[in-house]
Amino acid sequence: MDTMLSRALREFTAGPLNQLVVNLSGQDGGRWENEFKRFLRKEPCWANTEILPTQAEDHCTELLVPVCEFPIPDVPNSFAVDTKFLLNTKVDHAVKIVDISYRFADWFFDKVEQPITERDLYCLSLSRPSLDASIISALCDGERFECLVADVFAVMKACVSDASFRCRFYNGHANIFYVRDKSNILRSVDICWAGDGWQVDAHHLMDPLKWNDGSIVLSRCPVSDIRSA
Repeated sequence: MDTMLSRALREFTAGPLNQLVVNLSGQDGGRWENEFKRFLRKEPCWANTEILPTQAEDHCTELLVPVCEFPIPDVPNSFAVDTKFLLNTKVDHAVKIVDISYRFADWFFDKVEQPITERDLYCLSLSRPSLDASIISALCDGERFECLVADVFAVMKACVSDASFRCRFYNGHANIFYVRDKSNILRSVDICWAGDGWQVDAHHLMDPLKWNDGSIVLSRCPVSDIRSA
């Protein structure tokens, strides 16, 4: 039975409580925990002298720093995701993948993308830990920032033969793409080089964990269209 109390609890857990969890797990999580404990003891917390330096620090740099352009070659045939993303670390295999998360398999296997013509992806580095919502808001309007699963595979494949790409993407950080799954829901997809192959994962955009600074965001947004954040 949907009572007034149950509705109020849903609104609280989806709003303020969820935001508290996000803040506690973020870069300033320790500070948030200390201030929250003060609040529970009914002591003064979050004096202006403490908040203002943090705000100034957060906005001193652009969120997305241009790194390079990455040309994506033609994909002349349909791209079936589950025939390309295979666990395989053999020496003669074109793209070595050591792990595929259950989320990626569940959301993207059985998806078939149509052929595409050559185009560019733009590589941007995160200057500070950020949520997906902040990253997307800094990218260009509309759907131009979105990538395809074929773009993700093209980046992994290019690293096989090009040392400059390996230096760029074997970086110890996540390489992040925003891609629609087989149900047309926008997800964040990340690939990370694990030493002997790629780890492939996917997340929903409301995931409360932030991407680390230094992570690479790949987008079809030209650098000139990136917005300040």
